[in-house]
Amino acid sequence: MSVVHSFRADLALSNQHADDPFWQEVYRTAFPTMIATHVIKQDGWAQRGGIDRVVLLASSRTVHIEQKVRRDVWPDIALEYWSNYEMRQLGWMEKDAATDYLAYAFLPTRQCYLFDFLSLRRTWKAHRTEWLERARRDEGGFKTIPSENEQRNGAKYTTWCVAIPIDKLLAALNTHMCIEWSVQ
Repeated sequence: MSVVHSFRADLALSNQHADDPFWQEVYRTAFPTMIATHVIKQDGWAQRGGIDRVVLLASSRTVHIEQKVRRDVWPDIALEYWSNYEMRQLGWMEKDAATDYLAYAFLPTRQCYLFDFLSLRRTWKAHRTEWLERARRDEGGFKTIPSENEQRNGAKYTTWCVAIPIDKLLAALNTHMCIEWSVQ
């Protein structure tokens, strides 16, 4: 059974928490030389490129972050592989983005997982088929999450995510931190 979502309502919730003080604490801890942050709320190239926040470091480097907020505590991280299934629009795990990090916050526990996005995508590509199959079988905490969304004109579309148990995702990420080569 799918859950009905409103993109506008979900975006409003995300924007409601975009300026929460906890983000400053998260980013100061993750990036000790942070000197400023800027939230991207308006639709445009940055938002469409996976950038919800820009962090400026003392070195003048900018870090682009996609932020996800969950109101409830779940034992998994939901990875979107179809943004709009009917129109065949890929989800944020499937497409190149300007994202450096995915910040995934659970509000009730005050915990935020900060994933290097390129490592996360490399891990996704290596395990995608296995994870989707395990989710299809509802095995080991892996679940498929279809979400029915409604556009402004009332048309419906489906977003598909796969819920990966946090411990399994962290273990998989760890195995992809070491890259072996065959060239002598």
